[in-house]
Amino acid sequence: MQEENLRALHEKPEYRVIVTEHRKISRDCYLSYQGNRYSVPYRYAGQTAEVQIEGPLLRILIHGTVVCDHEILPGSSRVARNRDHFTGLLAVVQKQNNQKKRIHAHILSVPAPVVECREIASYEVYVHE
Repeated sequence: MQEENLRALHEKPEYRVIVTEHRKISRDCYLSYQGNRYSVPYRYAGQTAEVQIEGPLLRILIHGTVVCDHEILPGSSRVARNRDHFTGLLAVVQKQNNQKKRIHAHILSVPAPVVECREIASYEVYVHE
């Protein structure tokens, strides 16, 4: 008699179920998924990310490379923030601001007018007329 290849219902399936979506990373280094916000390393702000959902895990990929993982938050209006995602951001912002200041200072600086200098005696011609 041939045996059937049965498994218990509580066992994991032999295949992985991964849902893939695409999301835009905001300028403040977060992306939104199901009403919650998840941080992404600051250098990826403004880019489009591939989001893979596998069970309770949310995986974020940029150009096929995994940049971070988060556990999916229950409910909505919650924020998952990893402090390491923002390390170094302040230095980059300050550097950009200093560069902009230098550019604007150069644009706004007005050169001193060129003024002709003469001896005071040269004006005496006009006094005796």
